[in-house]
Amino acid sequence: MEIPCCPNPKCTHFHNPDKDSWYVKYGTYRSRAFGTVHRYRCKACGMTFSSQTFSIDYYAKKRISYVRLLQHLNSASGLGDISRFFNLRVETLENRLERVARVGLAIEAALEKHLPCTENMTADGFETFSYSQYYPCHVNTFVGSDSEYVYTMGFSNLRRKGRMTSKQKARRTELENQGKASPSAIQKSFRICTDKILQLVKSKEVSASFEKNILYTDEHKAYPLAFRKLNGFEEAFDHVQISSKKPRTVYNNLFPSNYFHRFLRMDLSDHTRETLQWAKCPSALMARMEAFRFAYNCFNPRRVKASRAGDWTTHAEAAGIPRVVLADTINEFWGKRPFLGKTNLSEDEVKTWTCQWTNPGRSVGRRIPNYIFL
Repeated sequence: MEIPCCPNPKCTHFHNPDKDSWYVKYGTYRSRAFGTVHRYRCKACGMTFSSQTFSIDYYAKKRISYVRLLQHLNSASGLGDISRFFNLRVETLENRLERVARVGLAIEAALEKHLPCTENMTADGFETFSYSQYYPCHVNTFVGSDSEYVYTMGFSNLRRKGRMTSKQKARRTELENQGKASPSAIQKSFRICTDKILQLVKSKEVSASFEKNILYTDEHKAYPLAFRKLNGFEEAFDHVQISSKKPRTVYNNLFPSNYFHRFLRMDLSDHTRETLQWAKCPSALMARMEAFRFAYNCFNPRRVKASRAGDWTTHAEAAGIPRVVLADTINEFWGKRPFLGKTNLSEDEVKTWTCQWTNPGRSVGRRIPNYIFL
């Protein structure tokens, strides 16, 4: 395996390594899963590492097919089904899904420089829950109007609403004494996601005939409040609000978001109607969401009917990314360990990467490995 850089973020060879001259061989060790593994030492900082340090299987004790894992995840298989197929514990399986999510985030970040960002967009919240229905949440999605490419996603906790019995209201009050969802959570998440889109649009070359993009949303009151706090938003976007009561047909400008949300309901077991396989924590929910987003953007055909006729144009290609660039970027990252310090992510995406999403009043509930913060 090629040694790309020193794994120490404080080392000069982390971002700009000298070609083949910054490290020396430092012996080998034997691994039951991976055989003989070569070790190396950085000349600058003295950190020792191995070829496994740069593999997606870093710290793993068993090989699995991540392609098969992604196929199972995106065909509505539950974690119990997948764990029996791979003969893995559910906890191990969740760890592997988080690895795929981080690779997906790194690939999406690398593809951003190839996105023209000339299409209009729709933004909407996908409502679901984790752990129990007392902890609902919004997964906020920004989707291209023409390509249905998912540009970014965010997360916000919600307060349980709707009709409840007196016993359920009492239980909600009891849980809220331990922690309560912020009333401005949607506004904050939308501000973070929109800021990422805004910076992405600003980074592109502006032609003399530049026309502002249109951002379509429903009439949620939090959206204008979020956009108002962003410098330059009005210069880049026209915000158009559409009633959510209108039919979500192809003639509705909110259709792209609804189209993506429909696939979430169909293909992720966490979110199928009346599911018994809901996510047990928000971090796991968002990891599986990001893994699905990666497959949806980069592998799924934009139209199923067209794929039957041989047209496998993906959402990424429809958004303006050449097929060769898409394939090369996937090959560059797939099977390798991405580093957070080398990946340009939004605040919400960093929290997904580092498994920091929690329900109000509850802890993460498990050990988060230190190496994912590098």
